Amino acid sequence: MNRLILFLIFLFIPMVLCAKEVGKFNLKAGKVKITRDKKTVFYGPKPQSISILEKDQIRTGPSSVSEIELTNRKDNIRLYANVILDMDKVGGEKISLNLKVGKVKFVVDQSIQVSFEILTPNSIISVKGTEFVVLTDVVSTSVATLEGSVSLSSLKDPTQSVDVPEGTFSKTVRNRPPTLPVTLTPKSKAALLKDNRSISIPDIAKKKEDVEETKEKNKTKGSH
Repeated sequence: MNRLILFLIFLFIPMVLCAKEVGKFNLKAGKVKITRDKKTVFYGPKPQSISILEKDQIRTGPSSVSEIELTNRKDNIRLYANVILDMDKVGGEKISLNLKVGKVKFVVDQSIQVSFEILTPNSIISVKGTEFVVLTDVVSTSVATLEGSVSLSSLKDPTQSVDVPEGTFSKTVRNRPPTLPVTLTPKSKAALLKDNRSISIPDIAKKKEDVEETKEKNKTKGSH
């Protein structure tokens, strides 16, 4: 009997250690589903607070309004509609989140110095303390910095990076290098924060890129 008890204790201790809470998911409206250890649980539409663990995957619904508060930190992470976010690593000296699709606003705690990064299907976003919005549709990623500064780089080649200072945004498409930062107008900023759709950052970066490509082509023609 004693051996059985000891066996059960050693069996469940690792599970308890692995199940450490890394934050709270606060569902304010709509529905969400959280996948943990290949098991998916649906929540909503009633507002509620849900414990989240490292490696959890969060999927918000089409009319979802929700926020994440990380344990022992003052970060605020707002998830808009139709987001898929993986809590890859949270704790210690590094926080790494994987935004597969959708729009998320981050307010990162500056009082605690840790490595904070967001991965998307085609980019890496690095930050030490700032306020910014990340938007990805799998093919492209846009970053708008509201306060402070972030670094946006290509996932394929991290050496291809740009700093995105306060009041600007940049974009990277597929494996291309990020565009030079473009000023975020007051109208665009207001729409970015109020709109709950997945896509709301004006596509100015792409237009700027097209202009630069056109200039380059004209220079090439003129040299012949």
